[in-house]
Amino acid sequence: MRKDDIRIHLDSYGLDMPKHEVYTYFADEHEQLCVELTRTILDKENHRYLLSEPGLRKAQFATRLVAIP
Repeated sequence: MRKDDIRIHLDSYGLDMPKHEVYTYFADEHEQLCVELTRTILDKENHRYLLSEPGLRKAQFATRLVAIP
């Protein structure tokens, strides 16, 4: 069960793989969608240069967010 009583029944997708492989598959798919969304947003806002910057730790990321006007 998920937030707000949302239920996701993986068996309705007809997947022929063990549960742990299903989680891995959808985690990879979710990550790819997040990357695509991030690239789209950075393109739209003309901040594509951020893709070439090294990753930030959580505290660095939070500090950077606070500094955005």
